[in-house]
Amino acid sequence: KFFIKDNIKKLIVTLILILPIVALLIKIIQIGGDYFFVYAWLFVTIMSLIIAFIYPNYIAPLFDRYDPLREGELRSSIEALAAKINFPLAKIYVVEG
Repeated sequence: KFFIKDNIKKLIVTLILILPIVALLIKIIQIGGDYFFVYAWLFVTIMSLIIAFIYPNYIAPLFDRYDPLREGELRSSIEALAAKINFPLAKIYVVEG
C-alpha cells in the first residue's frame, strides 16, 4: 500500500518539477545559438542547486516523517560534536519512512 502511494507521489512530484525544466531547457537549446551548450549547462547547474535547496524542506517530507530528536544523550553528543568542529547545527531530526 505505501509502496504504491509513494510511487504515485514520486511520479507527480517528478512531473511537476521535470516537465517545466525540460521545456525551458529545450527552449534554451533552440534559441541558444552556437553556444547553446554553455547556456544549457548554466541552466541545469542553477536548477540543480535550487532543487538541492528545496528538497529537504519541501519534497522529502512528502515521503517520510521527520520528528525533532528528543532531548537526551544522543542529542547532547551530536550538539557537542557540532560545537567542537564549529558546525552550524540548527535542527536534528529522526526520519521515519
